[in-house]
Amino acid sequence: MMKSTLLVIKLVVLLCFFGCKKSTNSEENESHDPQYDVFIAGTETNGSNTFVQLWKNGQYTNLTDGKSVATVSDMYVSGKDVYLVGYIWRNNKNLVAALWKNNELIELTDGKYSSQANSVWIDGNDIYIVGYEGSPNGDIAKLWKNGIASNLLDKSKEGQANSIFIKQNDIYVGGTYYDIGNRGGFIWKNGVVTDLGKENIYESNSIKKIFVTDGALYAVGWRAFGQVTYATVWKDGVVTLFDKDRESSFASSIYVKGDDVYVVGQSSASDNSKAVLWKNGVKTILSQDDMQASAIDIKVINNDVFITGFEMPKKGTISVMLWKNNTPFKISNSNKYAAGKSIFVSKR
Repeated sequence: MMKSTLLVIKLVVLLCFFGCKKSTNSEENESHDPQYDVFIAGTETNGSNTFVQLWKNGQYTNLTDGKSVATVSDMYVSGKDVYLVGYIWRNNKNLVAALWKNNELIELTDGKYSSQANSVWIDGNDIYIVGYEGSPNGDIAKLWKNGIASNLLDKSKEGQANSIFIKQNDIYVGGTYYDIGNRGGFIWKNGVVTDLGKENIYESNSIKKIFVTDGALYAVGWRAFGQVTYATVWKDGVVTLFDKDRESSFASSIYVKGDDVYVVGQSSASDNSKAVLWKNGVKTILSQDDMQASAIDIKVINNDVFITGFEMPKKGTISVMLWKNNTPFKISNSNKYAAGKSIFVSKR
């Protein structure tokens, strides 16, 4: 039952309960580029303490004190301001959707029900965040604008919002709703919801990230048929499945530049999960042969491609990774458990 995928997904979920620490190896220093500032948000564990951390050009900052379980999901950099979103676990009871602006924590809900912030976008002076908040009837997909929450789906549908993109005053949100035990992907644009559809009641799909160009709306995630999942791209609703010869795969993020479409994620077979990049549908394996790995987020600037995620040897700890133009750099210390969740790159 998707054995290899479930293994790595469990590792990713486990990492959501842990934080990070500083890396000082030579590979990290070699990854620095005088043209760019490279921000990586992630989580790492140091024994019994957990941290959300931000790496800027390889140097880390703790955003949490390690006393409360927390994780980060997404990041946006606007000028000198750095925004991260995720959750913090309050009093070992409920998750609380969280925003960190320049390292200062802002809680988005009162903690009565569990909630999580999954994606953030800055438009002028406005802060847009999407995620979910629980209720007596299940999870509700949410959009917070400057801290004010609104529901994205009809009250009869459970779901969560996973990604937001704003272009030319249009607001796009991608997410997942729950239907008769299965999942379905949806796109919300300026209050109008589009169901991406399923071929039958046995199929599930989920949207993890969206990207909007002048001519098209892209969404990526996975589509499941029975026990097998496929990395999936929707372009204006038209489906393309990747890695159909593998046991399972999923797509985590997307970036479109000109005519090139870059998708990152994970491809699994025979208990071995690889971090992968699909450029215009052509797959490149990023991780080493002896590693369990996943590529989680991507940014492209000029002709340079930056990807973050994690690698884990069969015996050892999980490390935050940066792949720049497919060359790997280990960002976190080798004796810690860590994963990069979001990457942002700006030109100096």
